[in-house]
Amino acid sequence: MHLIQIHRYLKALSVIAVGFVVFVGVGVLVTWLTVHDVVDISAYRCGNPDALLKIHQDNPFERIAMAIGKSRAVAVTETMITMESFTIYHIPLGLLRGLPDMRVMIECVPVIN
Repeated sequence: MHLIQIHRYLKALSVIAVGFVVFVGVGVLVTWLTVHDVVDISAYRCGNPDALLKIHQDNPFERIAMAIGKSRAVAVTETMITMESFTIYHIPLGLLRGLPDMRVMIECVPVIN
């Protein structure tokens, strides 16, 4: 290969890499800016719901998706929190399991101060 062909190949490869990084970055930003808790869970003192949610995510792809995604609380009682998780571009995490509206119910023991 000539030096000019190598240069064109590396230039095309770098454009593809930058495009991929921008695509993922915008997707993460959209999720982090649009996913908010539906109910306030601070009054229930159940500990850290995100840490409890990670116990339920046993698939390695789900763990990666949770690292770049975000969760929200949609319902809460004294001993139960219902959570929804989203990946990049606000895509529900349940799609990885074939359940687009999957909600995880987390049982928690209230923290006593």
